[in-house]
Amino acid sequence: MACSLTRLALQAASLALTLTLAACGGSESSTSSTGSASSSSSASCSGYVDIISSTVRSNSNADPQCSSQIANADSYLAAAKAACAKGDTATATTYYTQYQKTADYAVSVVKTLCPGSSSSSSQSPTLPVTTYNLFVCRSGSNTVTNGLCSTSSSTPTSTCSGTWYNAGNSYTTQAACSADALSRYGLK
Repeated sequence: MACSLTRLALQAASLALTLTLAACGGSESSTSSTGSASSSSSASCSGYVDIISSTVRSNSNADPQCSSQIANADSYLAAAKAACAKGDTATATTYYTQYQKTADYAVSVVKTLCPGSSSSSSQSPTLPVTTYNLFVCRSGSNTVTNGLCSTSSSTPTSTCSGTWYNAGNSYTTQAACSADALSRYGLK
């Protein structure tokens, strides 16, 4: 019985000593490795940058499908940065490669489904331009009897004492077309 207690006490003391040594060694090595990882990773982790523009991010808020695509891409970027901060650059690079692919897809989804007020940062959306054509009616004696400004390029169907001719096109306003009809033919 005394031997069993002595053996048990020695085992407990041995276990306590092992745990103490492991704790001391573990904390020293983890402190030094964490310190070196953070100091080296701050420089080497700077390459893991966000490639989604602020305009696309802003436009993605218009629709849950668009915002979920951006969030999915962001999760890969966060994983890359976290792996890099731990010193695991191989895993960080794998995550960042996946982030780039996912971000490209997310941007294309946002530009298609949620373009916002400006689908590109350099241009605003352009409205279709309406142009007017000036048609004049020439009689048999080659006299212009009347005229018509129309957005259609087709010959007018209204009655004409002679033949309709297209006397000018690409007027940006009806006023410009009418002004030309007045100055060239005296038509009001």
